[in-house]
Amino acid sequence: MVFEVARSILFYLDTRQRSGGTIGDPVFSFPNNLLNIQPQSGERVRLTMQEASIEYTFFQTENFNNRFMLTETVNQNPDNLPPDCITQNRLITIGNGNYNLTTFVVEITQKLNEGSWFIWTVSYIPETSQLSFIANLRQNLGYYVLPCGAVTFNFNRDQILATLFVDVGESMNEIMGFNEGDVVSLTLDPVTLAFRCQSSVPVTMSPGIENLYVTIRNACSNFGNANERNVFTGSNILAKIPIANPPFSTIFFFDVNSNFSTIIDNKYLDNLDLTLFNERFTPIEPRKDWTLTIKIEVLKEKTETKTTSILRELLHITKLKFMAKNPAKKPQIKSTS
Repeated sequence: MVFEVARSILFYLDTRQRSGGTIGDPVFSFPNNLLNIQPQSGERVRLTMQEASIEYTFFQTENFNNRFMLTETVNQNPDNLPPDCITQNRLITIGNGNYNLTTFVVEITQKLNEGSWFIWTVSYIPETSQLSFIANLRQNLGYYVLPCGAVTFNFNRDQILATLFVDVGESMNEIMGFNEGDVVSLTLDPVTLAFRCQSSVPVTMSPGIENLYVTIRNACSNFGNANERNVFTGSNILAKIPIANPPFSTIFFFDVNSNFSTIIDNKYLDNLDLTLFNERFTPIEPRKDWTLTIKIEVLKEKTETKTTSILRELLHITKLKFMAKNPAKKPQIKSTS
């Protein structure tokens, strides 16, 4: 089945003039059947996000990725058997904002040391873009490391929720250089009795948003495999906007070749309900309004194609009738005698 564009309309939308929702989750309502779509005639709606201008006012470190759990265990009395061990679970939270390596090392060092039984030292390893973490027990507290001392970084969302009753979202694993959901036990140095560990992957100073995804709540004909490898499911992503600009600049998006057009399953289009997500599908909320242009095309089945199909069927019927009236005669073999 081949379709052609019956009519095309451009909508210039500004979140300041939205009908409802928020800046990152705007709703634009249209008058009843503004596009005069006729689904009974087989018409469909195709959407294309032509361009967008978004001020980079969201932070790379927000409430959804600025926390993790630190667990510290020490021995209160080395003479007791079994050892008298105590444990504290602390929620480490850094402030929202955009960090570079220098400012992040200062911030995370300060937060690790607040209320800790250890003195923390954090340093950057430029050759591998990783962080080094060292924890030395504070001598003035009267605690001991042996035999039960332990220090753990916990980035597992479910475990933190079960322990501290706090949903940390994506946690701080990326900016600290660890994998999602990691539970990292620091290694005890037998000589210095200091706990040490190193990032398992290179640190990411843009952990929150590497791409912005513009999604639409209307059912679309797109597909994605974001949730499971080699399994594709229906996707409502309308556009993908790479974030290559520095913070507090303006992000421009232009879809020159209509790469992200999608067919809307709804019979009528009376609203556009958009949402901004990052690549882990966490909602993103800019702090200033933004604008976009949507091209809405009404498609209908191509007339020439339908007519050609009907003529082909009529020709086939005519041939059958002709063959029925004029059956093929069997060839007669003449005798040679």
